[in-house]
Amino acid sequence: MENSVDVALFMAGSMGSQAPLSEGKDFEQPKYLGEALADSLTSFLPATRMDNKIHFKAVSLKFALPEFRMRISKNRNLIPAVGNKLMPEPLNPYIQVVRLEKTVWISVPADFSGEYAVQIKNSLMAKGYNCNISGYNGSYLGYILPGRYFYLDNYESQIMGWFGPNMGEYTVDIIRQLSEIVMQ
Repeated sequence: MENSVDVALFMAGSMGSQAPLSEGKDFEQPKYLGEALADSLTSFLPATRMDNKIHFKAVSLKFALPEFRMRISKNRNLIPAVGNKLMPEPLNPYIQVVRLEKTVWISVPADFSGEYAVQIKNSLMAKGYNCNISGYNGSYLGYILPGRYFYLDNYESQIMGWFGPNMGEYTVDIIRQLSEIVMQ
């Protein structure tokens, strides 16, 4: 077909407490959403520039994890030794950053804060790059949230914030450093 695409990709993005809006119920919702995305893509394809040469760079880092800091109440954490007994250490916690022309894709092995995602996207946009952040890649590290939310009594921070209030800034710092590498 002349108007078709050979490959389609789906990336979840930073999804914490977010969902797409779509018409219909049950299986009609993804059908309508997919059709709307296809219509949008079809309208942009004619303006897509084709080149014989592209700028591509990728970096992947297995990063060191802090000790578990699982909360049992607002002001009480389990000691790391107990957390290690309850939860196996996550395997292969990689952050990957890929640059293709002026778009940077970032994959994180966690449910990544939308608040952080906006900060990173804005930072890269100021440098002339588009950015997509995809979570749930490879391993799973729970929720990665800004530290100011760590002591809130809600599911994301209390139950799923496994590595303490500094995990978010630590992860964002790694993402920023890896992004700088691929933008060189």
